[in-house]
Amino acid sequence: MVAIVVSATCSGTATLALTTALGKFVFDLTHSELALGLLGLAEFAPGALLVLVTGMLADRFDRRRLGAWAMAGQAVAAAALAWYVGTDPTSSVPVFVLVFLFGVGRAFAAVPLRALPADAVPANRLAWLSVRRTATWQISMIVGPVVGGVLYASDLR
Repeated sequence: MVAIVVSATCSGTATLALTTALGKFVFDLTHSELALGLLGLAEFAPGALLVLVTGMLADRFDRRRLGAWAMAGQAVAAAALAWYVGTDPTSSVPVFVLVFLFGVGRAFAAVPLRALPADAVPANRLAWLSVRRTATWQISMIVGPVVGGVLYASDLR
């Protein structure tokens, strides 16, 4: 149970740190508020477009395996983003494409990973786990952007 809470916290914090750093990166590259909005759309659109597909797949296949593959896809997209940003880019188009792919992974991970605790813990411990997952999400919402901003400002390249 603790592993579920820790992994959800780390994943949420990392995703929000990435989103924050990429937002600042795209703004610095384009100097456009519209580009920031489009970046948010590129991250959100896959979840909205795939909502029926991801739910069906989560019901038909092993949620652990589907979640693991989706998280692996997110990791590949994040690694590609890190590589691209490190090449001193002049175009934001690859960032939008990679963020869209990250969003696809996130869409496929969201449904099975939200439902996983109900499958992983006894019914009498589900309330304990739900409260802690909600609290750690709130912590991630605060810590993630701070971490992303600090990492972006430190310019580790």
